[in-house]
Amino acid sequence: MSSLSVISGIVAAAAGLAGDKVGKDGAIAGLDIAGIITALSGKSSGTGLFAELASTVAKSGILGSDLSMIADLASTVIATAGGKVKTSGANISGIEGLASAIAGTTGKAADLSKIANLALTLGKEQTTGAGLTKLASTLGKTLKDKYGVSLNLPDSGGLKNLAPVLPAKDTKSELLKTILKNLV
Repeated sequence: MSSLSVISGIVAAAAGLAGDKVGKDGAIAGLDIAGIITALSGKSSGTGLFAELASTVAKSGILGSDLSMIADLASTVIATAGGKVKTSGANISGIEGLASAIAGTTGKAADLSKIANLALTLGKEQTTGAGLTKLASTLGKTLKDKYGVSLNLPDSGGLKNLAPVLPAKDTKSELLKTILKNLV
C-alpha cells in the first residue's frame, strides 16, 4: 500500500460520495491530487511554483509511472501500516468494502474509477448532506482503525492548507476534508 495510491483513492472516494465519477485517465474533476498533497505537506499552500510543477508533472506523465517527487511528498503526509491488504476473496461491502478498496488500490485509473463507483453507490443511499458527512467520517475512521492509514500534518496549518487548492463550498471538497480529519 503506497501513500500516493491511498491519497488518490481517498480523493476518488470523496468525489464518488459527492456523485462524481473518475475519468478513464484517472482524472478527478475539480480535485488536483498533486496540489492537495503539496498543500498537506506544508511545502506551500498548494499554489505557487512547486505546486504547479508537481501538478504539471502528474498530469503530463513526464516521469511516466515514476512520480517520485509526488510520491515522496505523499509519504510525508499519509502514513500506512505497510504490507499488502487482502481485498480479494472476501465478500466485503458497504463502507468496509470501500475502505478495503482504498487501502488495496494501486492508484491506477481503473482502481480509482472502481473506488469512485463504490462510493457513488453508497452516497446514493444517503438523502441528506449530514448523511454523506457521516459516511465520510466513518470512512476516515475505518481507514485509520482497520487499515492503519493516518494523516501526518507537518505544520500548524493542518487542513486549512487545503483552502487554496479545493473549490470553495463544494461537496466533494467538504467530504474530502471530513475523511482526512478522521485520519489525524
